[in-house]
Amino acid sequence: MNWFSSVPAGTSLASAGAIVIYCRQNHLECQFYDYDGIQENICDNYREIIKDTDIHTVEKYNHPLNAWQITKIFFRHDYIIFAASDEKWYSVEKNTTCILLQRGSKEQVSKMITGKSRHTFNWRISRSKSAVGHKTLYLLIDWLIENETANGYGLILDNCQNFAQRVFDFLKHCKIIVWSSPASQIENLDHSCFTVRTCRVIPVQFLYR
Repeated sequence: MNWFSSVPAGTSLASAGAIVIYCRQNHLECQFYDYDGIQENICDNYREIIKDTDIHTVEKYNHPLNAWQITKIFFRHDYIIFAASDEKWYSVEKNTTCILLQRGSKEQVSKMITGKSRHTFNWRISRSKSAVGHKTLYLLIDWLIENETANGYGLILDNCQNFAQRVFDFLKHCKIIVWSSPASQIENLDHSCFTVRTCRVIPVQFLYR
């Protein structure tokens, strides 16, 4: 087992019932697992079997790679789950062979992977952060194909933890705040969850005859 993924290297999740929705030479596959049971093994156009839906609550989860680990500060598997307007929950994660999306209940996508338990002890699966989402499922899948499949899997910059953070940042809602004060007054604000725009207020003098 590699140090940053919960799936052994060389394992194909498609054989466990996942559908290949994107496959290109020298790219990671994109696979989709539906707990309601879509029967196809491969699909040329994912929009034929997956309906678009708005993404709402986005949550980042993790668990230790092994049952014997005391801490999961460094050696852990990170993944994203989110609620959507179709009243389903989804998960998205990266391993050495593919990018996997799942659809089912919150219990299923957070604690299971392709129908099997993620970890020996479910109480060691935990949520690390949450945010409000503002994208759609189609936008996410297209973004994954365009930006993530060509990266492959790397232990340093392209492991499951880096991937989960990029997906979380892509999905979360960013508020726009218009600030009329000098920029020096907003230096200490946390810019991770919103975009700050500064502007100057110019007094207008009205002329009367």
